[in-house]
Amino acid sequence: MKTRSLLHYTPSGLTWQVSAGWTSARTPQRRIGNFGRKFIRSQWLGIVGTMMLAATMAPALAGTLSSDFTDDPGGLLLGKAKIEEGFLKLQDLQELVDGTSSLPMHGSYILPQIDAEKVASFTATFKASIHGGTEQAAQGFSFVLANDLDQSTPFREGGATGDGAGFTTGLVISFDTVDNLAGFSANGNDLGDAPGIIVRIGGSRVVAKKFPNLRTGPPNNQTPTFVPVEVKLDADGTLDVSYNGVKVYDNVPIPYIPLAGSFGFGAGTAELTAAIRANHWIDDLNITTTTLAAGSPALLSIAPPPQGARPDTTVEIQIEDLGAAAVSMIFDDGASFTPSKSVAGNVTTISYDPPGLLAPGSTHTVKLNYGAKSLTYGFTVINATIIPASFAATSVDTTTSGFKVRVHQLEIATSANSYQRAADQLDGKLGPNIADLSLANPDGTFDRELINMEQDGAEAGLFNGTEGHFDELIPGIPGSLGDTEDIAMEVVGYLDLKKGVYTFGLVSDDNARFSVGPHPRDVTGARLIDIAIGTATATVLVDQDGIYPFSVIWAEGVGGAHLELWSLDSSGTRVLLNDRATAGHVKVYRQLKAGVQTAPYLSAAKPGPGDVNVSTAPKLQLEITEVNSQITPGSIKLSINGAAVTLTTEAITKSGAVTTIRYNVAQPLEPKAEQKLKLEFTHTGGESVSREYSFITGTASAGGFAGGQWDFDNGNLEASIGRDLRYIDDSLASRYQFGTTTQLGIEGINGKEAKVIHIPYTTGDEGPIFKQIGLRMRHNITPNGGGQEVNQWTLIMDVYWGPVGSGFGSILQTHDFDNPTDGDMFWRASDGSYGKGCCSNYDGISQEPGHNHKRGEWARVVFSANIPEKRLAKYVNGFKHREDVGGDGASIDGRFGLPPEVFLFGDGDDNERSEAFVNSIQIREGALSDDEVAALGGPSADGIPTPNPVKGEWNFDDGNLAAFIGQDLRYIDDSLANRYQFGTTTQLSIDGIGGKEAKVIHVPYTTGDEGPIFKLIGLRAKHGIPPNGGGVEANQWTLIMDVFWGPVGSGFGSILQTHDFDNPTDGDMFWRASDGSYGKGCCSNYDGISQEPGHNHKRGEWARVVFSANIPEKRLAKYVNGFKHREDVGGDGASIDGRFGLPPEVFLFGDGDDNERSEAFVNAIQFREGSMTDDEVAALGGASAFGIPGAPAGGARVVPPPKIKLAISHTATDIVITWNGGSRIKLQKKTALTDAQWEDVANTEGQSTATIPLAGGSGFYRAIRP
Repeated sequence: MKTRSLLHYTPSGLTWQVSAGWTSARTPQRRIGNFGRKFIRSQWLGIVGTMMLAATMAPALAGTLSSDFTDDPGGLLLGKAKIEEGFLKLQDLQELVDGTSSLPMHGSYILPQIDAEKVASFTATFKASIHGGTEQAAQGFSFVLANDLDQSTPFREGGATGDGAGFTTGLVISFDTVDNLAGFSANGNDLGDAPGIIVRIGGSRVVAKKFPNLRTGPPNNQTPTFVPVEVKLDADGTLDVSYNGVKVYDNVPIPYIPLAGSFGFGAGTAELTAAIRANHWIDDLNITTTTLAAGSPALLSIAPPPQGARPDTTVEIQIEDLGAAAVSMIFDDGASFTPSKSVAGNVTTISYDPPGLLAPGSTHTVKLNYGAKSLTYGFTVINATIIPASFAATSVDTTTSGFKVRVHQLEIATSANSYQRAADQLDGKLGPNIADLSLANPDGTFDRELINMEQDGAEAGLFNGTEGHFDELIPGIPGSLGDTEDIAMEVVGYLDLKKGVYTFGLVSDDNARFSVGPHPRDVTGARLIDIAIGTATATVLVDQDGIYPFSVIWAEGVGGAHLELWSLDSSGTRVLLNDRATAGHVKVYRQLKAGVQTAPYLSAAKPGPGDVNVSTAPKLQLEITEVNSQITPGSIKLSINGAAVTLTTEAITKSGAVTTIRYNVAQPLEPKAEQKLKLEFTHTGGESVSREYSFITGTASAGGFAGGQWDFDNGNLEASIGRDLRYIDDSLASRYQFGTTTQLGIEGINGKEAKVIHIPYTTGDEGPIFKQIGLRMRHNITPNGGGQEVNQWTLIMDVYWGPVGSGFGSILQTHDFDNPTDGDMFWRASDGSYGKGCCSNYDGISQEPGHNHKRGEWARVVFSANIPEKRLAKYVNGFKHREDVGGDGASIDGRFGLPPEVFLFGDGDDNERSEAFVNSIQIREGALSDDEVAALGGPSADGIPTPNPVKGEWNFDDGNLAAFIGQDLRYIDDSLANRYQFGTTTQLSIDGIGGKEAKVIHVPYTTGDEGPIFKLIGLRAKHGIPPNGGGVEANQWTLIMDVFWGPVGSGFGSILQTHDFDNPTDGDMFWRASDGSYGKGCCSNYDGISQEPGHNHKRGEWARVVFSANIPEKRLAKYVNGFKHREDVGGDGASIDGRFGLPPEVFLFGDGDDNERSEAFVNAIQFREGSMTDDEVAALGGASAFGIPGAPAGGARVVPPPKIKLAISHTATDIVITWNGGSRIKLQKKTALTDAQWEDVANTEGQSTATIPLAGGSGFYRAIRP
């Protein structure tokens, strides 16, 4: 119970009155709040002497507000905010638990105004608690100072009242816990900034810093855990922010302009795209301000803004009441100088034009001294696209003003609006052109002076008759059928540009792509704008004077249709391109001079420029289109990342004017990395042509594993292996949910909670939305089985069919993606079978429990296709149903041949769908056999096993604990996250690896002087290895690390801990500094390691250390840089499921006994299933800045446990059952096979015998491994 004082409120700018007996203070024309009179009088009387003295000298320039929220300090509560139990609760999730509130739960509190004058600086301290809710907290809270806060709608974590809209123009410090864009009840902080602390001014982002440790209390617990927060703004515009003792911002310059307003707190919490939420509570607030003295210089405006400055920007700062005071400026830590100054009335404008152009993406700092004051702030130049001089065209006919416009209309467009649809339509691939070309040029194009078009000539967009530019009709529309729908259009021209900066813009309904390049249609051109609909701008930096080809590809479906193209003049005013009657226009020419030979251009590329998530073994396809000059035979050259590739004669084909190049990358490319492609050729026009572009690869396929896997552990569609999934329709993303089985109200898998995605069912009442529900999967498998598609494949899923839906559930769709029709594989609820009526029979599935898939039960379902052998086998929990396939499903490249992308859980015909909860999806190249599928067994909360022995890998390249393969690492104690560091070897002041800089994590050493903190330092690793070696834990495994032991620590360094996690005790594998060996005193000897350089691990050196365990064979081998030390193991380390049997989660670098630890720098960690041999470890060699190699097919060895043997005999009175298998075995009984459950009879390890009395003991018995 709180008993301390309630409120301390001392406003600045007070009028003081003296009367007989005591002194009081009043704030003119302002209600202070409903304060306790006795409290106020006693607090203020205590400062009367000081304040009176100040009043005789100058106006008071400071105010304070303090509250512990025992009572409401007189502010404004909005939304779900309330003051209760001595806390400011911006929302209270107990209301959600009690059913008295529903999500979203947004709340804010506007504090009573402290100062009537402009706030020059302030210090705010408070305590914050982010607790309760779900494991992932959402969405965060904000602390604001503003004069335009909405009085009726709560602002939230980004300082806005809406989803990416309604931002205050004041100062916002956003403590954002989850990375979400607007559109999901999130406040619109930039993607990638959260979790972090983000500063906004004027509704725009100023700066952001990642900070993953905002949550203060555990999920599912309404008890708050408060941490201290301090926000300090100095008078020079520099900001400090500390959170829970960590100084996140330290004297960071921001463009704060003093304002008179109120402070406040706001927070939002909602489900967003997954089940995520939290409480956000505030306590013990104290704010101290200083205000501008009357008549002192005051900032009025600062330009450019902190983000998005143009490369040709000018620094311009306006100051009120500066008078004749001196000014000086420092730009980017250069020498001090006197900037330009102009005066209008009492406003002085300070300006500075940096020489030349500022580099795109560069950051700059301005420090201005004005009178006795100073301002420091920074800005970032927009990452403008550079238009190189090589893009400029020669021989342009400058007598031809305007644009060439090509229009194509379809009777019915069969696919949604997109760039690809527009390009295909313009190329005539989607049907005949029904546009009216009667007024077109002989080549089918139209000439236009301006691009300001609307399908009916009505007013639309930014340019219209109201402001002096009437919209023109789209040429050729309406077409022969008289309608104005399903149009594609290409606008081509040549822009007359001078060296410098330009901003181009467009308004489009629907989608449009604006590109500048060496040819108007060349795919390597700079893509300036690419939008689905709306208004967009792009800033470019032109290398040198020239005339530059450009194109706009535009498409429309149904409804409105318009397009405008414009640029900004020097004053920021929009001017239509080629509007020669308006000053500041950019000239555009229609065409090249007659007879000019035009070089062939790259008209199509797969993968294309800028593509991401590309396969590491892509199939390249490039198309070169000739105009009036032909490619020289034999001149085509192709290189990838600087290495030339060999193109066979079959790789290059020609049809009409189009030459196609096909090349399959044989050696996998580096995953998640930029790949550079270069194409060269000559042509009869005489010049050489070179085109270069890059794309980004996705996650690598596992060693020996083509395909993909998706486990949904991170609450999104990221791939565990392969390429990320996508929604069929991204606009419906909010209908899906991610979370645990508990959060989503369904059973766990075998009693264990699992992370899943929920794919919803939608009724036909919502129209055709059901056609767009489902997932897009790109499987990465190359065509096989003698066809152009994938005819030999295996699809595996752990799935649960929920209660909502039809009598069927669609699993797979392989065709008709642009206009989804019938699915190609279904679940049938009536008997729990899978099939497809035309060609893969449902009937005949066993009704024995677990052999079919009932609604409301988890099952592992497998589809194994070998179409050349006319086989499509279907399994539930390892039990095969049937494998016959007929009709169009039995033909190569038929219904069950997979194109590169397929749909999962979609049916666009008659909505034969049901809601599905999915824990794991895997697709493999090739058809698994019956035995291989049986070995996969039933569903598991740990997901589907992969054939890749690497089950977990972490490389720290992104400065976090994210997994490269498997599940993310975690800190042993998240509250200590700020003690770890990420960075390069240079940044962390240690040697590189083999002379190369590497990205690492620093795991610190803490002394015993800090108490038991050392017990909680280290990493939690879920290794992903299933139980093996005849036990319930992983007894056959390999751990590989690239590690550097730093100078700080004890004489040992803990590597691995396998037990006592709740109260960490002794580690289970250590490094010994004295001789550079590894071991454990009880059971894995240190002694005898070679002292030859590189054969042991000295402090201050990088080494690759490997531990290879095969406990059934009593082997635990230890290696340094490929050199084996010893492999003997004894004591409790030699037993199955003993000290070196791995539970699902282990600790790395932790020791909770006597702190036998040292600081460690780690570049890579990898866990493999199975025990690697000496030769395999030797092949790994030493540490590498590039991390640990992947495993080849086959990888490490997993020795299968002995087969279970069961023998039965009897006597006159008893049945004797003997069973063995060299590991833990359970004997179970059913009185009748129809009984629902097996009854445990006995457990054993090794061999055992059970004696069952004949009287009452009859039944069915089985022996299993638990």
